Amino acid sequence: MTSPITFNTHPAARLVIALLLLVITLPAWGALPTLIPREVLFAAAEHRSPKFSPDGTQIAYLAPDAQQTLQLWVRATGQADDRMLTRITGGKISAFCWAPDGNYLYFLRDHDGDEHWQACMLALDGGTVTPLTPDGVTAGDLMVFSDSPDDLFLRAQEMLYRYHFDRETGVNQHLGFKLPTGTREWDMSLDTATIACLRNLPGGMQSLDIFALSAQGLVANGQTLYQWGIEDQGKLLGYTEGGKALLILSNKDANALRLLRLDSATGKSRVIAEDPQYDVAADLEDGHGVFAIEFEKEKPEWAVLDPRYADDFKALAEMDSGVFSVGGRRGDTWLVTCYADNAPSRYCLYDRTTKRCNPLFSANDKLTAYQLAKQQPISFTARDGLLIHGYLTLPVGLPEKGLPLVLLVHGGPWDRDHWQLNARAQWLANRGYAVLQVNYRGSTGYGKSFLQAGNHGWGGAMQDDLTDGVKWAIAQGIADPQRVAIMGSSYGGYAALYGLAFTPDLYAAGIDLSGPSDLVALREYRQDIRTPFGTPENVVIGNPATERAFLTARSPSSAVGNIRAPLLIGQGANDPRVPWRITDTLVAALRQAGKPVQYIVYADEGHGLAREANQLYFYAQAEALLAVYLGGRCEPEGTIIGHSGVEK
Repeated sequence: MTSPITFNTHPAARLVIALLLLVITLPAWGALPTLIPREVLFAAAEHRSPKFSPDGTQIAYLAPDAQQTLQLWVRATGQADDRMLTRITGGKISAFCWAPDGNYLYFLRDHDGDEHWQACMLALDGGTVTPLTPDGVTAGDLMVFSDSPDDLFLRAQEMLYRYHFDRETGVNQHLGFKLPTGTREWDMSLDTATIACLRNLPGGMQSLDIFALSAQGLVANGQTLYQWGIEDQGKLLGYTEGGKALLILSNKDANALRLLRLDSATGKSRVIAEDPQYDVAADLEDGHGVFAIEFEKEKPEWAVLDPRYADDFKALAEMDSGVFSVGGRRGDTWLVTCYADNAPSRYCLYDRTTKRCNPLFSANDKLTAYQLAKQQPISFTARDGLLIHGYLTLPVGLPEKGLPLVLLVHGGPWDRDHWQLNARAQWLANRGYAVLQVNYRGSTGYGKSFLQAGNHGWGGAMQDDLTDGVKWAIAQGIADPQRVAIMGSSYGGYAALYGLAFTPDLYAAGIDLSGPSDLVALREYRQDIRTPFGTPENVVIGNPATERAFLTARSPSSAVGNIRAPLLIGQGANDPRVPWRITDTLVAALRQAGKPVQYIVYADEGHGLAREANQLYFYAQAEALLAVYLGGRCEPEGTIIGHSGVEK
């Protein structure tokens, strides 16, 4: 462990120390490539989420405006006549879809990160935005149907609304009815006038039920097609074959999520695709059914079920890295996203007749001017024998031994790190750090047994996997044991706090963004919450009513006195998941104990940082901290215009 240095919270003092360190250690960096500016690495994606219009003549997408706020844009297919449609301020757009007639776009936006999503309608002819739901009411699940072109269906909390657009009088709310209790996911078939609802039931069970739809709403009694136990996970993908069947993901009676077809009338199930270890990640359908399945392994892999598409997937796999996803399809033209670990994502139009891709745009063209690092899939055996997967990104040009290491922990925790370009990993590698990303137990994608191995694992086996990952990197000679930091947001922030509090000899610095420090307070605030797969958080984290002592023992706030390494904490004032009061209490305890902590609060952010200026400010502070305690390169902070960060 490095000798303790007082962590002065004044930015100018930190910058001076970092620049002095840069001068002292400069010869060791001679082989590193050009320093990539943070404003390039963390710039809002130049393009993202492109979607065809219903007739295929236009493509809508998200891109930043001059203030780096993501807005909706549109261009004609095959042209470069891009124009911005929205002018959103003080929030972000999370999802959008086309109206069936191609004259409108529907989208969801929030306000300053509060995650109270408001549904809006945008007219393409004049760019007029019409709110469909009031402020403070959380909307979601936008849905349109080609055979009902004047209607938008959306969910707002427990209600499902049908908005009918009268061409002469404007918008009229045509139908609103309450969804069945516990509905988590839903889909509708106008062909059969039914709604399928995946519901959370008491005791942790889940059920897929079909309800008839009348002019007044749902018929009271539904038909149960499928049920999951508390130990199972499932997802409703939606109707197929004109409402005759439903597609679901389920690991009932299996380890990994399988793709199943359920007959809508009888509930009889048939397995379409499965892998014994890896979950199904995506599927593609046409009028004849599912023709391709994606499994996300170390890298995503496609399984082609219909031989008519075999040549297409072969041609796509031969491009670049061979990792791609297929978005919208209009005739023989597909919207394809090509991924790489050391290059920005590229969007292109794939022509099935020529088997060639025509470039559309890149997620970040500015990055192509810089040399980026490769991301290596790795695995190691945890202390209890479980095989753990992850990724290692090493700085270009430096020997692969004795490097300062940053353990970058993904959030969720019901998520995973992926093989793809990661801005934070590239930023750290460019500064001279080895970057380790661990898909600890409880991460998704690796099957039910791996997911359930994370139950009650916060601060336990899940944290052990992270610790074992660092020890693996040290044993391999990759990492310098005296120069290791831990960094993450959300659950990753919790892991950073826990690592500093309960394994203080392992880390020289820690960085936490939006991480909970008190599990009792978190669980009491998030009552009756379930994971994305429907399992109650009482099962996977702990029940504050019956396991208070357990949750307290797994809370970083209970071991503030153990923390020795300097700590940077970021918090959104509007965070709906980890309230600022929890973090304020932790910081007060740290300062009372004389611990080195820098605390930044962002008035216009929620859970994490959405605004580019705020990201640039936070990562500038993080970079200075790491340079002092781990010895990497440091770009001067400079002037960051428009950030809302206030040090408290």
